[in-house]
Amino acid sequence: MYIKLGFTLVATIILCIGMSFKSIAGEEGKSNRSGDNRAPIKISKEDSLKLSKKMSIFLKIVSNISEAILDKNFKVIKEESFDLSEFTKKNRNITPKSAFDSLKKNMSKSAFTLYKSAEKQNIKEITINFNRTVKSCVACHSSFRRVYK
Repeated sequence: MYIKLGFTLVATIILCIGMSFKSIAGEEGKSNRSGDNRAPIKISKEDSLKLSKKMSIFLKIVSNISEAILDKNFKVIKEESFDLSEFTKKNRNITPKSAFDSLKKNMSKSAFTLYKSAEKQNIKEITINFNRTVKSCVACHSSFRRVYK
């Protein structure tokens, strides 16, 4: 049950990230979705591309953790969740100061909690904390969208 929930969340985050990447391909400074009520983060095209690369790294790490959970590969879960936590800390200023910062802090904390679960090799706890980590990704992508300055 927990693994199915985890994959549902991963699919959701992939969808949200895909929506964010789509905004890069749209018209400059405009949202392509008239019903999009997410708060805009005004960002230059150059910074937007940098942010996209960083989001791709996040997605790869989350994907690696998901596969490791299936294989019960605690070493990979531990390494990747630690990397995710640290990478998030190092990149707290990749966007203008906003509520975005608290969401990134939550992401870092949830990834570190996942790391601690991996140290204990408790698959049930790992799955619960993985879901929390993915939910923190989804929370951000559900709250914010990029628009060009």
